[in-house]
Amino acid sequence: MMFPVFTLSTNFPIIAITLRNNLKGLCLRESRRYSFFTTRCLFPLLAIIPPTLVGLITTDVEILVGITGAYAGSFIQYVVPATLVYYARKMTLQHIGMGVKNPFSAPLQHSAWLVTICVWAALCQVFVTIYLIEEYKEK
Repeated sequence: MMFPVFTLSTNFPIIAITLRNNLKGLCLRESRRYSFFTTRCLFPLLAIIPPTLVGLITTDVEILVGITGAYAGSFIQYVVPATLVYYARKMTLQHIGMGVKNPFSAPLQHSAWLVTICVWAALCQVFVTIYLIEEYKEK
């Protein structure tokens, strides 16, 4: 019975730290200094508050594990990396230019792959939502 609790307890810090760092990477610029509140309070709160609210609302641990694992996990696993790759490519083109051949470039470097990943993430979210609604109806 305690298996989902242990799984959630051990994965939550990893997912929250990863989400915090990815949000910082998306929103903050390295060339600029930010306040203590922004770097040490705002982004950790953005990573912690949504799952905490879900935990306070529900008493069913299985739904809690499903929601945090599916929604936050898929966002962290698919959307954030695709967004980081998009902006990294954009910055690389600004600094290096079009004429330089990158020997380390990925074979799947076309921007359609980034769109495909985001569409896949959206489909996963839709399927998970349908599944959770059906599970809730049965109870």
